[in-house]
Parts: sequence; C-alpha cells; structure tokens
Amino acid sequence: MKYREVLILVLLLAGLVMPVPAADEFRYSYININKIGVDLINEKMYIRIDYSVDTPIKVLIYLLGNNDLKNKLTRVVNYDNATLTAVELDHAQFLVDDAVVDYGDGAMWLPEHQFNAIAPLLTVTTPQNTVKYTNAAGFPKGIGYFRVSS
Repeated sequence: MKYREVLILVLLLAGLVMPVPAADEFRYSYININKIGVDLINEKMYIRIDYSVDTPIKVLIYLLGNNDLKNKLTRVVNYDNATLTAVELDHAQFLVDDAVVDYGDGAMWLPEHQFNAIAPLLTVTTPQNTVKYTNAAGFPKGIGYFRVSS
C-alpha cells in the first residue's frame, strides 16, 4: 500500500517537471489562460495574466510551493527581463523593463512580441488607446503611443 502512494506522488511530481502537451489551445502545461492584459505607462510595461490551475496541481502547490508555477508563468510571458511582482492561484503580475523604445520626443513604441501561450483575450492599454486581440499569442505589428506627464 505504501508503494502505491509513493508511485502516485512521483507521477504527480513528474507532471510538474515535464511540460504536458496541451489539449486545449489556451493551456500551458497545467495553467489554463483566461486573459492577458498589458498596460503601457510611459516606458514601463505591466503584464497581468489571469488563469486557472488544475485542481490536483493546486494541492501540490500548497504542499510544495509555487516555484514551478512561477517558472511556467515566466515562460508564458516570454520576456528575458520580466520581473514577477505577484503570483496567486488565479493571476500573476509582471513588470518588464526595457521592452519599450523611447524615441525621446514623447513617442513610444512597443515592438511586436509573441507570448508562449494563446490567450482568449489579449488587451494592450496605452494612455491613448486600448487594443484587444482575441485568440492571440501576441501583438504582431507592435504598438505606438505617446508619453504622458506624471
């Protein structure tokens, strides 16, 4: 009986380590992406990912910690210099430095980018505009906007 329990635990842990091919297009491993929001304020870029985690994995996160969840979310964001500022079981927030090009005359440019997961709704908000993409993994043409005085 004890070997059976150990085998089940090993299989669950293996699921955390190895990425599982997603059956649903909005999944990345055990994370089901609900929406991604990108807020651009001057040269700062804030990313919020709203998601759900499979119920058996929630138990493992409570028991073993959320380090694997943090790593997977960082891979979803796909920015080398993304800093995770908050992580919960239903959302995470990132701050990305140096993603925006500042032309020095008040004009800002966010180059095209691809996330490593498809989101049913991807929203990019600038001080002047909001652009919404459905079933998207990124913003393919980049986005321009203007600096606001703070």
